[in-house]
Amino acid sequence: MPTHWTYLGVVADVGLSQGDILGRSPALLTILNEVHPWFCDEKYSGFLVTTQTCDLVIREGECKAQHINLVPFQPLSRLLKKFATNTCETFHGFLATESKGKLRELFGRIINQNEQSLGLFYLHSDLDVGISEPSVAQLRVGISLKADHYKVLQSARTGRLGEVFATKMGWLAGNLYSRVATRDWSESPKDQKTVERLLKDWLKESGDWVPRSWIRAGSGRREEFQGLPANEIRPKLEAIAPPTQNQKGITAATGVVTQLLSEAETEIKKQLSATLRSGNYHNLLVESLNLDKEKLQDSSVEAKPIVNPEQILQDLLTGMMSVVHEQLAKVQPKVAARLENNSVLKNCFREG
Repeated sequence: MPTHWTYLGVVADVGLSQGDILGRSPALLTILNEVHPWFCDEKYSGFLVTTQTCDLVIREGECKAQHINLVPFQPLSRLLKKFATNTCETFHGFLATESKGKLRELFGRIINQNEQSLGLFYLHSDLDVGISEPSVAQLRVGISLKADHYKVLQSARTGRLGEVFATKMGWLAGNLYSRVATRDWSESPKDQKTVERLLKDWLKESGDWVPRSWIRAGSGRREEFQGLPANEIRPKLEAIAPPTQNQKGITAATGVVTQLLSEAETEIKKQLSATLRSGNYHNLLVESLNLDKEKLQDSSVEAKPIVNPEQILQDLLTGMMSVVHEQLAKVQPKVAARLENNSVLKNCFREG
C-alpha cells in the first residue's frame, strides 16, 4: 500500500482510471517506440493517465474512449536549474540571491498543485507507487495511444492518485487556468516540515547563489568572464562587486563614532563598547574607538558571532542610540544630538 496520502493502492485487474500511474514497462516502451519514440527517453520515469474515468470503463469488452491520453513525468531534480534560470536574475550560471524568494514561491506553488502557468502536477516520492524521488507531471505534453493498448497500460500501472488529486490533475490538464481545491501540505505540521526540507534542498540544487549586486557588476564587464571556469567566476565577481549597504553603514558608523567620541571620557567609551559588544559587532568597531581590549575583558556582556549580517545595521543604530540616550546625553548633549541626527547614518540605515 502507498505510504503517502496523495496515492491509493490498486488491484491489478481493476480497470484504468484517470490518475493511474504507469511505469516504464517493456511492453509500453515498445508501443511508445513505434509511435512516440522520444518518450522512451530515460528522463521520463513514468506516465499519468489523463483520460476521464467514465470513458475508460470496460463495457462489452471495450471502453468508450478510442484513444487513451497520457502525460509524462520526470524527476523534479532534472528541472531545478531550468526553473531557476527562467525565474531568477543570472550571470554565467550564478543566481541572484535576491531572486531566491521568487523561486521558493514557484516551488511552493508546484508542491501544492497550484502552478498552472507551467502546467505542472507534483508527485511526491513513494516507492510503493513506483516514484523514487519527487517528480512533476508535464500536463502540457500529451501522449495519445489507441485504446487497443488498454491491457498493456493496465499491466504497466504501479499506483493511482487519490480521488480528489486525480480530479485536480484531470481538471488542470483540461483547463490550466481554473482550480480544484485539494489538501495543502501546510495543513499538517509534519507535512510542513517536509515542505521546508524540500524547498531548502531544491533551492540549494538549483544553482550557485550570489548577491544581485555581484551579477550586475559582472554584467557590465561580460567580456572579462568569457571562457572562465565556474570556480574562477565567483571570486572575480566578488572582487569587483560594490560594497553592500551593511558595509557602507558599518564604515559610516565607524567614522561618525570615531569623530564624535575622539575626546570623550574613557567611561563613556567603555559603555558604548559594551553595548556594541551585545549587538554582535563589537569586534568591527573596537579598534576604531581606540578602546583597550584588555580593560574590557571583565565586561559581563560576552561577544556574539555575527549570525545575521542583514540585521547588523539596524542593531548598530539601536545600540548607539541607546548609549546616546543613557550615557552621552548626560554629559555631552551636543555630541549626542549630532550622533542621533547624523544624515550619513540615517541614509545608510534607510537604504539598508
